[in-house]
Amino acid sequence: MLKKIAVLLIIVVICSVLSCNRDKTGDGSNNQYLIKIKHRHQDSRLYNPADIIQFKGKYVATEVIKNRLAIFDDFSFSDIKHFDPKTIGKEFNGPHFLAISPGGTLLISDGWGSGIIEIEELDGKGWTYFSGIDRHFNAPHGICVDKDGWIYVGDSLNSRLVRFKNMDGDGWQVFEDKEKKIGYIREMVFYDNAVWITNSYEKIPGINIGEGANILKIDNFESGITKEIIAIRDTNLTGLILHKDTVIFGAWSGSYSLLSGSVMDGTYKEVADSTLGFGIPYGIFCLPDGNDCAVAYLGSVKRSDTKKNRGGIVIFSIKKHIN
Repeated sequence: MLKKIAVLLIIVVICSVLSCNRDKTGDGSNNQYLIKIKHRHQDSRLYNPADIIQFKGKYVATEVIKNRLAIFDDFSFSDIKHFDPKTIGKEFNGPHFLAISPGGTLLISDGWGSGIIEIEELDGKGWTYFSGIDRHFNAPHGICVDKDGWIYVGDSLNSRLVRFKNMDGDGWQVFEDKEKKIGYIREMVFYDNAVWITNSYEKIPGINIGEGANILKIDNFESGITKEIIAIRDTNLTGLILHKDTVIFGAWSGSYSLLSGSVMDGTYKEVADSTLGFGIPYGIFCLPDGNDCAVAYLGSVKRSDTKKNRGGIVIFSIKKHIN
């Protein structure tokens, strides 16, 4: 009898260990929220959207290959217009992420260039280009604004995070990154009094590879310390949003996918995969109604890949998950 009890105890211990390991490596069994795809849109007038935001009553998406902005009233996409900066003698170099400045202007990261752009109107009025203070930005991607008016930029190929107060660079500061975790930043958001970052693993000469792909949280910029919330090694991460204790984020490696992760324990699971057929999930934006979100699917950045080159926009809602 004692031997049987001992065997049962061993089995229980082994099962507990396996269950714990499964959660740690990412099956996401503890996640409380999942997403429900509501609408998928692909249109010949919308090419390679990288991010989406609402600005002055319009929805605006960056088109990273066409080097322009797509502008539309709602997600019926009945009337898509474009702003091409060449019409005012300017140009984009791979516009990526978007944010609203403290002054209510639109900020655009020139993701394959060396600066960020500010415009006051969607016809390009007020165009201002800012390249940094101590040295030029190199492929700036993520951009966000906090409650105190600081503008944060992920200076991706310089492997650093910077912040400043306006397009003159007032108050310029470089995050110290004491643990050297920052590699290649993509989307950033300000949520719950902290800056959240999708930090990617990139085998590019000259940049810090950090500790592989992860989601980082910085709640004290001046401390130089990051908190690793979720870790997924040897891949690239793209967009992210936060909803209560859940983070929804994109992955760009192998099977392109959207994932849902727990801020509490670091587990994660796939919630929408490449069967969407739109290629790479990139920037994510929560709509003003608070119930739905939009993902800009980048498609393929290979110009020869005509099947998936266009990308599209997907609308989803965040739903309570019951185990």
